[in-house]
Amino acid sequence: MKKEKNIRIAEFNLKNVNTWIEFADKKASFILTIALALFSISFSIIPNGWHVISDLLIYENKAQLIAGIVLIIAFGLYFTMAILGIGKLIGIIIPRTTPTTKRKSILHFESIAEMELEKFKQKISNLSEEQIIDELSDQAYNNAVVALTKYNNVAAAVKFLKIAGSIGIVFVIVILIL
Repeated sequence: MKKEKNIRIAEFNLKNVNTWIEFADKKASFILTIALALFSISFSIIPNGWHVISDLLIYENKAQLIAGIVLIIAFGLYFTMAILGIGKLIGIIIPRTTPTTKRKSILHFESIAEMELEKFKQKISNLSEEQIIDELSDQAYNNAVVALTKYNNVAAAVKFLKIAGSIGIVFVIVILIL
């Protein structure tokens, strides 16, 4: 009875971790869609921005020259932060196939796909309750590592995109004023 309870707990843990992975992927896809749309829109301000910057760089007034250089740096920083954020988001949705434990688990999709169907059926049928708990726990652990990596990357991407958004808003306001 205790082993059956442990199997249910291990199954619950695995299902729970898989839900977290799914949620991280959905969150990353949603943020990526918004980030790419805003990044694409930002290209439309390049001609106006370049016109304002080139006007500032042409004048002999030191303050205008410095303002032009600051705008160039700000624009470069905006694009750098936006690309880093988008890169982190793309990295989240790229699948990882190698388990952290490097074990050929009977429950890992890659291990399953490498076996013949009959061999897989036989291995699954021959698992003891202890082995089932071990396999489920191994899979839950590996998936938890994937989930943690995905959530850390979502957090990093959001930080990069917040910085990019802040710089982008200031840049647009300055361009509109000048």
